[in-house]
Amino acid sequence: MQIYCLANGRPGLVHQTFWSYHGPEDLLRLQQQSGTDVLYAVSLNPPSNVMPETTRQIFRDLERSPQWRETEVDPEASNLAAVTVRKFLYGPPPDGAVRTSEPGSQQ
Repeated sequence: MQIYCLANGRPGLVHQTFWSYHGPEDLLRLQQQSGTDVLYAVSLNPPSNVMPETTRQIFRDLERSPQWRETEVDPEASNLAAVTVRKFLYGPPPDGAVRTSEPGSQQ
């Protein structure tokens, strides 16, 4: 509820994708529907027992996706006790390099 409130109640801004997640295409669909290039992935601390494997899969898909790249989260969201916030940007890296499918891989 707090995230929804911080979004000023904007419809379609906050999604709980773990309920019906089918794969990376769901992340791209959400990006296309929202029109935003920033995705904040939020998980509970400690992790929830509700669909934990799906949550892990969403994070793996974001980490491996050539369309999303993780960047530093805003300072006000970096040290929250109840949740972990990760920030991903949609699109190519700023230097124009092509991202590999595995984080940390060398080109």
